[in-house]
Amino acid sequence: MTTPAPTGLEQPDRAFSTAETALIIGAGLAGCACARTLAGSGFTCKLYDRNADLAAATSAVPAAIHQPHLTRTDQLRRRYYLAAYKRSLTEFSAPEYQSLYHRTGLLKLVDDVDSWSDHHSWERHSQTSASLLAGTTVASEALYLKDAGWISPHALCTHWVTTDASISFHGGTEISGLRRTMSGWLLLDAQGKTIDESRLVILANGGQMTRFDATSHFPLQALRGQMSFFDGPDLLPPAAPIISGKGYILPGKSGFWSGATHQRDNTSVTTSVADDLKNAAQVNALLPDLLPPNQATTSWAGVRCTTPDRLPLIGAAPDASFYRQAYADLHHGRTNQSFPKAQFEDGLFVIGGFGSRGVIHSLHAATALCGIIQAEHSVPPEFLAATHPGRFLLRQLRRN
Repeated sequence: MTTPAPTGLEQPDRAFSTAETALIIGAGLAGCACARTLAGSGFTCKLYDRNADLAAATSAVPAAIHQPHLTRTDQLRRRYYLAAYKRSLTEFSAPEYQSLYHRTGLLKLVDDVDSWSDHHSWERHSQTSASLLAGTTVASEALYLKDAGWISPHALCTHWVTTDASISFHGGTEISGLRRTMSGWLLLDAQGKTIDESRLVILANGGQMTRFDATSHFPLQALRGQMSFFDGPDLLPPAAPIISGKGYILPGKSGFWSGATHQRDNTSVTTSVADDLKNAAQVNALLPDLLPPNQATTSWAGVRCTTPDRLPLIGAAPDASFYRQAYADLHHGRTNQSFPKAQFEDGLFVIGGFGSRGVIHSLHAATALCGIIQAEHSVPPEFLAATHPGRFLLRQLRRN
C-alpha cells in the first residue's frame, strides 16, 4: 500500500525552465550557493543585496567551521546533516577549492565515546589518544572527523559568483517590496519603483525574509554570536585540529579563534568584552592546560537566522491564506479526511534559516531547491518534508 504524501507537505507541480532568469535576494552563503547551483543547471541568475559586497552580513564571519551536527542515534536530523556534509565535502575536494578549504580535522569532545556507533565520517578516541591528536590535554573523549575543517564564507561566495558568467551581482540594492503580477513578480525599491521582474524569485536574505507579506509568517529567530581571537603562536601546535564541544577552538597562524556566544532575539553586531571573557572561559573548559590571554586581540559579532526546529527552509513559499483555510480541521485531529493539495505563491521560493551552519547547509539546500524549481527532486523525500517551508503553518494549525 502506497503511503500518501503528508498533508500540506507536497511539492509544487510546476517546473521552471532555464529560459527564466532567477532573481535571488540575498548574497550570503544561501543566495550565492543557490546562484551557483542554478547557474550550473543552465539558469541565468541575478543576485541582489543591500550591501555593496558579497557575504557582507552574517556570512562575513572570518572563519566558518565545516562540521555536521552529530547525535548518537540515527535520527532524521543526523541523516540530514551527514548528507549535507557529504555534499559539501565532495565539492571542496575539487582542485579549485585547494586554496579555499582548510582540511584541518576536528575533535568533537563527547562523553562516553563507546556509546557512539562506528561511522565512516569519524573515529572514536579515548581522552589520551585525543590529547595526542590535539597536542595538548583535551577535557574528554572525542570523535575525530579527519575531513572537517574551516573556510572563509566571503572567499567561498566570491569564488562561486565570480567564476560563472551566468551570475551577475547587484550590490547596494535594497529590495523593499515584492508585488505579484499576472506574469510573475516585481522587485520594488523603497519608493515602490520596479527594480526588476521575473517569474522566478528566490528569497535568501535571512531574517529579512519576513519583511515581505508573502513570507511574513515564517517563525525565524535572530541569534547573535560573537567569536574572539586570542594571540599566542605557541599556545597550540601548528597543525592542531579544531576542537569542538560546548563552543570551539579554531587554531590560526598566530593564535586561535574561540566562540561562539548565543543570544536569542539580539540583533546587535557591536562586540563586547563580556563575550570575549565568556569565550576565554570556554577555551579553558575544552583544553584545561590552555590559558588564553586576558584580552582578545580582535572580535567579530554577527546575527544568525534560525528556525525553531534547527532545520532550514527550502522550497516554494506556501500560500498562507490557503493553508489556514484548507487545513483548519487539523486542529480537530481530522487527519484521515481528504485534504486538498498544498498551494504556493507561484514562482516565489525561499532558502535560509541556516543558523550557525551555513557552510554545511548551503550546497545541499541549494541542490534540493534547484530540484524543486525544476520538479526533478534529487534528495530523499524525508528531507524535503523536514525542510518544507509550509511545516510551521501546519504545526500552528494543529496547535490552534
